[in-house]
Parts: sequence; C-alpha cells; structure tokens
Amino acid sequence: MGRITLTDLQLIPESSVKIPVNSGIPEMTGVSIDSRMICPGEIFFAIKGERFDGHSFLKDVIRLGVKAVVVSRQWTSLDSDFGKEVIIVSVPDTRKALAQLAFIHRNKYAIPIIGITGTNGKTTTKEMTAAVLGKKYSVVKSECNYNNQIGLPLTLFRLSGTVEAAVLEMGASFPGEIDILCGIAHPTYGVITNIGKAHLEFFKTQEEIYRTKTALLSFVECRGAGFINGDDPFLKKAKETFKDIYTFGLGNDADIRGDKLVMLKSGGYSFILNGGEQITMKVLGIKNVYNGLAAASVGLKLGVDEHSIADALESYTGYKQRMEFSEWRGIFVINDSYNANPDSMKAALEFLASYPVTGRRFAVLGDMLEIGESSRDEHSEVGKEAAKLNIDAVVTVGKESLYMTRSAREAGIMSARHCETHKEAAQLLSAELMPGDALLVKGSRGSTMEKVLEYLYSFGIKNGVQN
Repeated sequence: MGRITLTDLQLIPESSVKIPVNSGIPEMTGVSIDSRMICPGEIFFAIKGERFDGHSFLKDVIRLGVKAVVVSRQWTSLDSDFGKEVIIVSVPDTRKALAQLAFIHRNKYAIPIIGITGTNGKTTTKEMTAAVLGKKYSVVKSECNYNNQIGLPLTLFRLSGTVEAAVLEMGASFPGEIDILCGIAHPTYGVITNIGKAHLEFFKTQEEIYRTKTALLSFVECRGAGFINGDDPFLKKAKETFKDIYTFGLGNDADIRGDKLVMLKSGGYSFILNGGEQITMKVLGIKNVYNGLAAASVGLKLGVDEHSIADALESYTGYKQRMEFSEWRGIFVINDSYNANPDSMKAALEFLASYPVTGRRFAVLGDMLEIGESSRDEHSEVGKEAAKLNIDAVVTVGKESLYMTRSAREAGIMSARHCETHKEAAQLLSAELMPGDALLVKGSRGSTMEKVLEYLYSFGIKNGVQN
C-alpha cells in the first residue's frame, strides 16, 4: 500500500484539514472505507451507502488506531469537537474526495496503467492481463470486480514505489461513467473486450454503450495505445476513429491474431498466437480466447515475450462461477452463474451446443437483470436462440425467464419447463439427468442460479450413478 502524506490530504479540493494540537505529522499507510477491515495507521473515509453510513463508525475506527478520518462537512458542523486525537479532513462529498485523493496518489507514479472495459469479459481479461504482465513486471490489479467509482480508487491507493504496472477493471452502469473513471485513473493503455447488451435499463441503445466505453480510447490517445476486439461489429469503426489502436481477434486482418483454433475435449481451446507460439487454454469457451488475445496484445506492446505470454495464459484457471467446469456423476457441468446479459447468454448457449457429448444438453437459465423495458423481448430471444442451437432441454427459474420457456417451447423445444424455485428445478434435473449429459447453469447475480447446483448435488441423480 502506498504512503499518503498530510500534503496529499491538504491537496483534496475544498478540503479543510484539522491537525491535533501537539502531535507530530503521522505516517499514513493506506486508505479504507470499511470499519470492519481497518488497520492501524490508515485513513478512514466515512462514506454513506445504501445500508450504512461510515460516520456511525468513527469512534470505532479511531479506537483501532487510524491516523486520519475524512468526513462530510455537514457532519463536522454537527460534531465539531469529535476526534481530537486524529487528523480530521472535512469535505463536501466523501465519495468525491476518495476519487480526488486517489487521483493525487496515482500521479506520483509514471508507470503503465491499463484500463479494461467492455460488456463481457472485463474481470477475466483483467486477470489474464495481470498474469501476462506479471511475467516481466511487479503488477497491481483490481481485486474481484472493484470497477466503479469506489473500487477503482481503492486499487489506485495500492500503488507504491515497488509497483511497475497496474491493471484496472472499469465498469459502466450509466452513460459517461468510463470518462469519470478515466479522470480518476489517467490510464495510459486501454482495452475494450466487446460492445454488447448490458445495463439496458440505464443505456438506451448499444450505440450509447459504445460511446461510453470508447471514452477509454479517447483518453489513451497519445498516452499509450488502445486495444479492441477487431471481430466485434460495433468496435470495428473505432480503429478509424481513434489513434494508436490495435485490434485482436480471429480474423486475418487483426493486428494480434489467434490462428488454427481447435476446441479441446475439456472445453478449452488451442490456438496459434500471431503464427508463432501455440497456446492451450484451460478456461472454457471461445470468448476466453478473445480475452486471452486481449491480454496478449497488452503484453506484446509492453515487451513480454510470446513464450511467457503462452505460459501465463495456459496457467490461468478462471474464476468461480464464470464458465467453471466440473464433472459430476458422469455429467459435464458448466457453472456460469456469476452473471448474465443477452450476449453472454448467447455465448454460453453456443458453447453448450458445440461441446461434444454422448447424452443431452440441458440449459438451466435464470433472469437477466437491469435490461429495462426490453426485458420480455430479450428473454424471449434467449429461448429462441436455445431452440436454434438445438439445445435438448431448457429449465428456467425466475419471473422474467418464464418468457424464455415460452419462446423455447414455441420454437420447438418440447422439454422447456419453468420452475418457481431453485429447489424445484434441481428436483426436475435430478429425475432426468444421466451420465453423458451436459448441464449449463446461468443467470444474473441476483438470480443466484448456483443454488440449483447446490440442491442438485445434495439430491444426486436417479438415473445411472447414485450418491
């Protein structure tokens, strides 16, 4: 964790810094917004969230040895005598101040900062890119999916004199958010994985998503370079619109290519990188080939050799509940329950359809959230897509996913059924699954589709191998 100085705190715009009388200038070792995880010597930002207000925990964090607290000016006007033993920084908005201090801290370091955005694959691409760069550099990366106006600043505070590169995930829940995040992080390189349908409750069109995401390319112009999926129809025009852009993809015209693509029995893929090094990936699905090519693009630009890139990508095993593979009772299980949107649903169904199995293919699907007014149509399209791909059985759970079942049945999947609960879906699967079948489980995070697997594993299967 990088050191934060008193001068840094004083540079926060519109801040008022109150230093304890007769105290030396303390050395501050980091930043936290969580009173449960605070460490002595850190700065605590009292941020008001949906469920908790950080100001309620100030006495606790001071007792635990924090050196400074950043609080709302409105709060300090009510309790001006509080916390005489620590530095008190009062600001108009603690969330905004967190971002401002992160920007101040980031600008101490002249290192490559890689921003990664896109509709799908951000977290995986971030992990792969960090693994590739880790072959040559000391790297800091966003933890989990810390990709918003709070998570991104917390990652920047981890920059220090020993860090040689940073890989930051950047999410966008509303138009213009990537521009805001770029203003905090000042990335030197930018990656866009794809432009798809997500957060349609907040974005009117995919064109609006494109404009929001490509703010990253605009920002890195003349600072470093941008890397885009050259096979994505929405991103193709970005090559001509922005400077210093490199494409990655499976087409011959891509600057960084994946050639001779072969699907393995494990569900992973093998490909040749730019006609040279062969890379065999453990993670499932063709979308992870694109994620790997994105990571390879950054690595090549920053001087990582192809052999090291191959080693990093081949060692990557993926995230839990993101195209996670397991074999259970002779059944091939694809747990992709971490999240879902129309494009990732289609990609997962295409993978299920392409995987060679001796039995049937089951798609167990939950609601896709934050789609807004187009929800019914988008869920119906998923059902039609399952039928087009000849998926043998569709099982759905959730209010909106009922439209998947109806459209799948109308399109020809007679084994399309809707369940009211995760347990009911698991009971149905327990009665029908057999060794040799393949099972895909997918839905938005709020749909908690992993519960279907938890119930199923406790029930076992009635046909073939028993518990």
